[in-house]
Amino acid sequence: MAGKFNEGDYVFAEKRGYLPWPGRLIDKSNCRRGIVQFIYTFDRHRIPYTKIWPYNEEYKIKFITKQALEYEEFLEAIRETESIINTKNIAPAPSEEELRFLHEVRQQRDSLNVEPLFIGEINKLRSNLTTRHQNYAIAQQAFEQLLKLPISQLLLVRSREAVESIRWLCHFVHWETENQAEVQLVRDKANELMERFAFVFRQPFSEPDFWSEFCKLSDLYMRYTTPKS
Repeated sequence: MAGKFNEGDYVFAEKRGYLPWPGRLIDKSNCRRGIVQFIYTFDRHRIPYTKIWPYNEEYKIKFITKQALEYEEFLEAIRETESIINTKNIAPAPSEEELRFLHEVRQQRDSLNVEPLFIGEINKLRSNLTTRHQNYAIAQQAFEQLLKLPISQLLLVRSREAVESIRWLCHFVHWETENQAEVQLVRDKANELMERFAFVFRQPFSEPDFWSEFCKLSDLYMRYTTPKS
């Protein structure tokens, strides 16, 4: 049975007491059992080859049932597997470290309840700190609100343009105003916010600085995430 599969294949595998679940065969050195890393849960188990099936249309019809899809984690595992497979031809399969990050951020879905407020405050900064219009009072209120919000990795990697706006404000200048103290305060608050953003990510960074690390992780999240995820 082991000969049917190659290491790295995406499969359905059934651990005793659980639904057949999408996973990746990562070790087939044993002729009777393969080690499968399950998608979304990131668990690894040695599974008999009699309980491993190809991840193809035939077995998707068999295992992706209406009843199975009632389990939210199973639904998310299917979405993640489909996303990875659909991008295989244009991007390499994610590494173990990348899969761990994707799993970690997808456990933070509850943190998105502040996303509308987060984006709303960012938009206040965008509209009140332009080259033609500056309302420093509203901008400072927006900064204070953002500094109070609970921030998660998931919230940030989904909102790259918002984070980029704060990065731009770290270098905000407006020479035409006489009140340069207000301009400096904008830069100070933006830098404070960027430091708070950086704090939620695992350190030390694998890239030279936070912005490079953030762009890499944001790209990773978007590459392997379907719109519904």
